[in-house]
Amino acid sequence: MNKSVKKAVIGLSILSISFSSYLLTETFRSKTNKFVKQENIIEQAEKNIEKIRKGKFIINFINKSGQPIKNTDISVNQLSHNFKFGGALSLYNDKNYDKYKEEFLSLFNYATFETALKWKILEPTINEYDYGWADNLLDWCKKNNIAVKGHAVLWGNKKWGLPDWLQHLDNKKVEQRIDLHIKSIMNRYKDYIKIWDIINEPLTDEFFGNIAKDYAENALITARKIDPKAKLVINEFGVIHNRAKRERFYTYLNKLKEKNIPFDIIGLQAHEPVNGFFDFNEVANTLNYFGALGKEIHITEFAVQTKNIDGSYTNVAESLIQGNWNDDLQAYYYENFYKICFGNEHVSSITLWALFDDRSWLLGSGLFDNYYKQKKAYFVLNNLINTKWKTKGLYKTNKEGQINFNGFFGKYSIKVEGFKTEHFINLESANLTYNLSIE
Repeated sequence: MNKSVKKAVIGLSILSISFSSYLLTETFRSKTNKFVKQENIIEQAEKNIEKIRKGKFIINFINKSGQPIKNTDISVNQLSHNFKFGGALSLYNDKNYDKYKEEFLSLFNYATFETALKWKILEPTINEYDYGWADNLLDWCKKNNIAVKGHAVLWGNKKWGLPDWLQHLDNKKVEQRIDLHIKSIMNRYKDYIKIWDIINEPLTDEFFGNIAKDYAENALITARKIDPKAKLVINEFGVIHNRAKRERFYTYLNKLKEKNIPFDIIGLQAHEPVNGFFDFNEVANTLNYFGALGKEIHITEFAVQTKNIDGSYTNVAESLIQGNWNDDLQAYYYENFYKICFGNEHVSSITLWALFDDRSWLLGSGLFDNYYKQKKAYFVLNNLINTKWKTKGLYKTNKEGQINFNGFFGKYSIKVEGFKTEHFINLESANLTYNLSIE
């Protein structure tokens, strides 16, 4: 490796993980100019985060007599984010049930039911519904104030998305069942679930498009009528990596928009190729490309396969890096992918599709290994979500009984010296002034 390459690579850092030395091994080689561009886009994302994810807040403290509380210490502690940091929820009552719940809650405020709300699971036999699994997951999310996305209402995958019986009905009956299915699932859960993957992977649909070309339009219109306040998602995979598919998906969405078909969120999966390392510039460009449609963007399924079936590390596919994955590289990739997305104004959610390795279909993609030990990727994401991107501090009120600070948007705990009561406020917009009466 020549000196210029070393200089570019050494410039990349990741908390306490010595990724630069990792790249300097003979196994990994890169092109200098491209890695410099990677570093530049990461730096720009970090600057963007300060601009778009934080606001200037002013809080006025007033006592029960209506007088300002002057020269008093105020403890400010952010409890949660307004941004949706999500995880695919896979609760199984095994020996690690409690640990899984604990770790999920420590990182995420948003859950996508990985399997429990798919049609194949809900209605395995025609007119015989099984909501038990989904109901249990929803109860747990409610108790822990976890927002939920319904996934996936219509997924035309014959093996995983569709009940077998549906595939043997005539077209007219299928259309009737689609309508009934949307109404059944949304009416049952609309009091709590306010985000729905209505159309999942339309570009690779194996079934619905053959029944009715306008199935997606009809489904979205029906969903909007059922719950006008719900946010409707169209979700697709492979668009970050594949430019041709990206353009197809954009055209698909734009046609729906031009016809005033209701949808609110563009869902971009982020695990294709399964062992790929996305060019961060390509990620940023993709987010801005779809952002031009004026819709929210959710990164719906982020993960990368790092292991083979035999437990060895798999190769890094189609990347600036040549060689195999390992825990250092996974941590670097996860940390900076999150920075790129959190630093983009169009993105309002990132969902990690794997928490524990043994519960993921992408081998080695989780934050905990098969022995339930924290991997390096856990530490970097935990640091971002719970430390670097949260606001905490001790402030003193001025003579007007006021404090001001720059903080990340979210729910806060406020404690006032000399008063026992803890106050909770949601700071969700920039330049917000909040008046807090203390008794």
